[in-house]
Amino acid sequence: MIHIGLDTVELNDKGYEVFVSEGQVKVGDHLMNVDLELLEKNNKQIVTPMNITNSEEKVDQIETGENGETDRGDYVFKCHVR
Repeated sequence: MIHIGLDTVELNDKGYEVFVSEGQVKVGDHLMNVDLELLEKNNKQIVTPMNITNSEEKVDQIETGENGETDRGDYVFKCHVR
């Protein structure tokens, strides 16, 4: 699960364009566009928590990437699934 921004529910889905649905994501898919300027203009933090659900059932290993800012194409973590 990826949650982009904090307290963004107050924006009523403005600033987000989603391209995939749950269960449809493949490696390399374009997930969404986010209007970071809109979030910042509305005093929303762009912190992006990511949670791996069902990891005890489906994931053998989690490999982390570099900490800090990432660029397009960088990985944050890799899940090695069973």
